[in-house]
Amino acid sequence: MAAEVSAADGALKQGADAVATSRGELQRELSALEGKLSGIGSHWQGQGAVAFNALMARWREDA
Repeated sequence: MAAEVSAADGALKQGADAVATSRGELQRELSALEGKLSGIGSHWQGQGAVAFNALMARWREDA
């Protein structure tokens, strides 16, 4: 049986639009969180700062 995609008029576009909107909202939330965390981390020194910066770099890659 061949794979077929069918949907009511505009359903796929509505779904794609909802995903795009959610993605944008999530990106804004992640940026706000990163700003707050960077503010906290900017006060650290020594090994704590090194560990924090490494963790933030990993977080950016995974986000």
